[in-house]
Amino acid sequence: MNYAFGDGCFKFLFSHFEISESRVFTKLKIQKAKYLKIQKASNNKNVTLFEYQNKVFYGNDAATGELEHLLNTIWAKRRWSPMRWLERYGLVASSTPTQAFLTIDRKNHVQARNYVGIIKHQDKVIQLLPKVFFQKNKRYTSQRDIQNIYAHIMWWLTYCQHIPLPFAEANFDELLKGDMAEVLIYMFANYTHELLLQRAYTTYQTQLQTLPYVKGRLQVQSYLTQQLSRGNWQQLPCRYEAFDLDNPLNQLLKCVCRMLLPLTQRIESQQLLQNIVDELSFVQEKNLTIEDAKLIQLNPLFEEWQLVLNYCRLFLAQSTVLTGRTSLPLLAFLVPMEQLFEQFVFGFLQKHFPQYEAKFQDSSTYLARNERGKKVFQLKNDILLTDSDGTLKIIDCKYKLIDIDVDNQSVSGMEQRDLYQIATYAVRRGCQEVYLLYPNTIEDSQCSTNCLPKVYFEIVEQFSGQNIRLCVAKISFVGWAFHHSDIWRQSLLEDLKKLF
Repeated sequence: MNYAFGDGCFKFLFSHFEISESRVFTKLKIQKAKYLKIQKASNNKNVTLFEYQNKVFYGNDAATGELEHLLNTIWAKRRWSPMRWLERYGLVASSTPTQAFLTIDRKNHVQARNYVGIIKHQDKVIQLLPKVFFQKNKRYTSQRDIQNIYAHIMWWLTYCQHIPLPFAEANFDELLKGDMAEVLIYMFANYTHELLLQRAYTTYQTQLQTLPYVKGRLQVQSYLTQQLSRGNWQQLPCRYEAFDLDNPLNQLLKCVCRMLLPLTQRIESQQLLQNIVDELSFVQEKNLTIEDAKLIQLNPLFEEWQLVLNYCRLFLAQSTVLTGRTSLPLLAFLVPMEQLFEQFVFGFLQKHFPQYEAKFQDSSTYLARNERGKKVFQLKNDILLTDSDGTLKIIDCKYKLIDIDVDNQSVSGMEQRDLYQIATYAVRRGCQEVYLLYPNTIEDSQCSTNCLPKVYFEIVEQFSGQNIRLCVAKISFVGWAFHHSDIWRQSLLEDLKKLF
């Protein structure tokens, strides 16, 4: 623009105006870029969140409100869920009124908390991933990377006896074929279909039927008042037990298969689920709930069907749908990482170190007694290992990120209260070997060194003169690629052998 002013003052004013105008446009461009970034995140069907790390704009008020409502519904049903062990181990207070899976702020941003897994809501998939895989400058856009992380989670679950999720039949090849929900649905459909073809579940069902002959037990009162009094002397109301395929378990199975059909995108799963529904064509159509599933008791002769019942209870407890809606229900599979880490370490030690007697969450010891002699302040140890000669080792698993400097024998990121806690356990039990185990991260696993990061400290208990040897170590909890799972398992095994 040309301005016809000769005065230097006016030239300065307009020059200053042009600079300010440029700054305004620059600021607008930055705000527009931020808006487009948020808009792109909200339009993306896959939302990837790491524990307490990144935040993502989820959608408008209606979509976010519906998501929170459905998560609250699942949270309220947790006492019927296979995940009810959360409160049993004191991880979640039973009085917590609202869902603890996600943090949702007023601007409709969502952030993962300590739960990992997957949430399928409408056409979006929220992927909740462990913080040990988080890399600040890495964008997880590759499906292979996400599958690798989910394969880790599901493999960890195979060692978790106290987390009743049906991963025991999993193999490594299947764990790499989709997200957590897809793998679970396929495993359920495949196992159930094979079992149904081999041995369908049948059980005796009570039948009430009017017949021209006596079968089972004659209902005398009903016969006198409703048949004989009306001249229908030949109509005999009978009560008998029939070996029937149309039973509560098969009704539940048919209901769950129909519910899962629109949720899976995997062709093999869709075919298997449809085949199961077709095989159960003689079974009544019923809309059942987790409360109905809880009441089902299996015939001991059909023990292999218990896994199917566990799957059905899991799917019903971890899914919900708004009344009157025809859209896809919400499906969620969520596990708290603190408990997963503890139980994985326990299960791994129990399986690969049979020379030790392992106890999980042992609470047989108290810290003190009150004036009346009553034991108070119960101590709960994560893992207790006892060898053949009675030597005790206390292990406390901490799902926290720390750095260990082996050269300087120092630890950063470790909280002092963890040290006080493990020292209290050792003094009260008279134990001289205690361990604080932390997980490694994906960045640790990519390093070339095979050295186990660990440091030792000596604690001297002044009253008894007891020396307590404390080991702080980062174990191989994650591997850089899951298709090298045998190498990774061996690496963890070697880590633990160096410690024990």
